[in-house]
Amino acid sequence: YGRVNVKTLLDGEVTAENIRKSRDFMKDAKVDDTAVVFVAGHGLHDTDRESTYYYVTHDADVNRLKETAADFDLLEDLFHGIAPRNRLLLIDTCESGEGGEGLADAPAAGSRGIRARTTRALSITMKKKREGKQREFLQKKDRYIYNDLKRRTGAIVFSSSRGNELSYESDAYRNGLFTKEIIEGLSGRADADGDGKVSSDELRAHVARSVPKLSGGRQ
Repeated sequence: YGRVNVKTLLDGEVTAENIRKSRDFMKDAKVDDTAVVFVAGHGLHDTDRESTYYYVTHDADVNRLKETAADFDLLEDLFHGIAPRNRLLLIDTCESGEGGEGLADAPAAGSRGIRARTTRALSITMKKKREGKQREFLQKKDRYIYNDLKRRTGAIVFSSSRGNELSYESDAYRNGLFTKEIIEGLSGRADADGDGKVSSDELRAHVARSVPKLSGGRQ
């Protein structure tokens, strides 16, 4: 690439409104450019009929997710109406189903300083009563969720966890395990055929193989 332009939102900047405004950042992109959206933090599924996925923004209220958090449609909308044909969405968040467990309850993944992924300035302590089993479709969601996004917007989507899993991060890596392996893969480790290029299939295979090993099978 001749030039890489990056817009980053951190901590208090991560609000639904600022995500919405970020569409303007890509308005001048050209058709042969590549657009990448990377999301890291905590995700929740609401208790509504559709089990709507929300990215928990800095100012989110877990009792009012619809009004305060960023639903998947808002993330998807970043790709609508832009010129680039190559579009990639990377989501390194928990997909913790309907349990709504507080972060303090998130299980550790061993003695290597690995813990469940959280937001940087938000503590979620609300607990919801678990009634029966989680909806079956959440438990069976493919790890690379929202496959029909490619049909709607042309974007490829990689998500770090299934609908009933947590995503993990570690101080040792200064990253989420998923993000660490995305970086490793794009840096060359995913180049299975040695042609100097990393395809989406190669990246998928690398991440699907390495993250479970790194997390001890928890993610």
